[in-house]
Amino acid sequence: DWAQCQLTDTDLPTLHTYLTDSHHTPVCVLVRNKVSSLERRLMKLQTDDRLPLTAWRLTAVNTSQGPDLPQYLLQHSTTRRAPLLRCFLGELVSFDFEQPQQSTVKSLRQWFMHLVKKQQQMSDAGVEMIRASAGSHQFTLVVFPTVHQHTELENAAFKAAHAVAKETSVEVIIVHPSSPNFRQVTEEFHISSVPAVLLFKKGSKSGEEYRIFSVHELLTDQLETHLRAELVPSTHLTDDNFKSEVMEVKKSELYKPYLVGFYAWWEIGTSTFLSFLRLAAQELAEMEANVRFGLIDVGTNPAVMSQYMSAECLKKLPFIALFQRVQGTTSVKHSELLLKRPSTFAVYTALQQEGLVLRDRERHICMEWEGPQGYACSAAANTTQVELHWASDLDKVLVQKESTRLIATLMPRDSRYLPLPPGKNKAYFYGEACLQLLCEHLFGLAQCYTVYSTDIPGSEFYSKELPMVVMKIVFERRDGVSVTIMELGKSLMGLLEAETSDTLHMFHQPHSYNLQPNQKCEEDHARCSRFLEEFTRDHTRLPVTHLTSEIFHTRNNPVFKKNLPVLLALAEPDNLTTDAPFVQLLSEVAVAMYKEVVVAALDVSMFRAWAGTFVPQNYGRHQAERSSWGQLGVYPRFCMLYWEDHTQAAFYPPVREHGSPSVDSSLSSPSSENSFTAEAVLEFVHNFLKEPSKHLIPTERF
Repeated sequence: DWAQCQLTDTDLPTLHTYLTDSHHTPVCVLVRNKVSSLERRLMKLQTDDRLPLTAWRLTAVNTSQGPDLPQYLLQHSTTRRAPLLRCFLGELVSFDFEQPQQSTVKSLRQWFMHLVKKQQQMSDAGVEMIRASAGSHQFTLVVFPTVHQHTELENAAFKAAHAVAKETSVEVIIVHPSSPNFRQVTEEFHISSVPAVLLFKKGSKSGEEYRIFSVHELLTDQLETHLRAELVPSTHLTDDNFKSEVMEVKKSELYKPYLVGFYAWWEIGTSTFLSFLRLAAQELAEMEANVRFGLIDVGTNPAVMSQYMSAECLKKLPFIALFQRVQGTTSVKHSELLLKRPSTFAVYTALQQEGLVLRDRERHICMEWEGPQGYACSAAANTTQVELHWASDLDKVLVQKESTRLIATLMPRDSRYLPLPPGKNKAYFYGEACLQLLCEHLFGLAQCYTVYSTDIPGSEFYSKELPMVVMKIVFERRDGVSVTIMELGKSLMGLLEAETSDTLHMFHQPHSYNLQPNQKCEEDHARCSRFLEEFTRDHTRLPVTHLTSEIFHTRNNPVFKKNLPVLLALAEPDNLTTDAPFVQLLSEVAVAMYKEVVVAALDVSMFRAWAGTFVPQNYGRHQAERSSWGQLGVYPRFCMLYWEDHTQAAFYPPVREHGSPSVDSSLSSPSSENSFTAEAVLEFVHNFLKEPSKHLIPTERF
């Protein structure tokens, strides 16, 4: 009785009766030999409104009953001595309160709240409750234990659910043999034998509402592996569909390459493999890469391995294989990509090495650094220029023209020319794995390259498979900025303070990196990587950005990350050549205003229609009605705008009757290239920054 100051003793026959009904009414038993502090804390919880325990039974049993004390009260206990608090949420499901050294009412309350949640999961689940859970959670595990096999099975289900809980929503429901709904549920879902586990996946496209795991598939690792495999956005292949899905192709069919992951739950590293593959599949799908993903469990589908793969592959599980159509035929070839940790970077690089064109879409595509003005466009992807991708080969000419790059100098980790690390720990040095992760984080912002150190004999690099150490990283930008940002044995702060590029200092805010004095990169790899990433992001933007429609309409584009106003120069190709006076003027303005404004240039010959939208609202109609209007189709000219607002802008040369939002006022004619001065443009920018609303007028949507 919760109202009493001391728990009431219960005789063993009554306690046994309580336990048989504990599936409906949970029972908590305190095994004691005298009144203890634990019992006093229990009594303090009797009026706690946060614990819905009024429907629970709380009782006590004295150890004075000696040998007559039933085993279910003491077996599996870590202490096997009084006082022991054990709660039963079913005749076969018990939980012990593991007393910390200084247990409190708070710790006891938290334990009870955990039990309440468990009890709700283990209530008398019926068909409706199971279907409701399956509709609201990504995964629902329905466990059917037996009298003699319940603890291990329930633990396996809860552990598997916990392993993926941070990545998705999982609910575990227990249906005990004593449940009044047991027969109804087993018949509804065709459970022919127990123990078993029923798995529901929300939104399954396989046509199967659920999957039944038999007694031979109920280990924790098997359940977790299956859950992780289900999280990978891919086609789940089997012995039955592998041939038709992967190996068959028609002459008239456009065969999309297949990247198939082969795995088995018993192999070490399978969970890590599937986690990496999930992220790679998601990110490559977002990039619209020309590849599809598949997964096959070789444990349940062994025929595929024996029919299509070599016997050696079984020793390499888990691994990825790329299936491609043989050009001009209806046959499919495959190559094995032995990636134990298939990150996006590793998969992307491996696919390129296999000659796969990852982006080949029929759309307007502009590729930087081709053509005399910096761009050349085609109606479809230029598949001969795959070297422009971020993991390209160093021996290509075009690779020298990217806007930002990191060049890492490597030395073999076992080289005799390396200094001796503390404690002879070779992992002390900043290694290739750290560099690879850094480059993944900078994907799309900077190219990463590696070169061998020229300070040691070439014979040191006797194999490409040697583990390498990063000796130095140099940050380079297309406008000539070059800074060493990491060097073995030198403090990161010292390298920053020793920056010799005056131009670089003009292009960033004051340093605010989380670095300790005299801290070297090799002393804290994680902090060093964060610094290298932050520094690169801070300095990636060039003074003048060459704008395209795709850059402008990309919400997370780093060019506009800090939400600065944009000074947009609309100009003809002749205005944007390297030696053009207009480009020199634009660079002068960009350098002066780098911290306050993003300066961008738009080649109107490439985007003539889009450039024509940077005009006041209804400009086209008014131009037709009034011949005295200025021609905004004459370039160059400037606009000031905010990249997230596509309906307002300020113009230079300015709108006449300045300050009026009406487009009925006439516009001054744009000046020629030579009539612009840096002083006049800077004055226009400064005036705009003082009071933007005074200068912004409604425009066509651009």
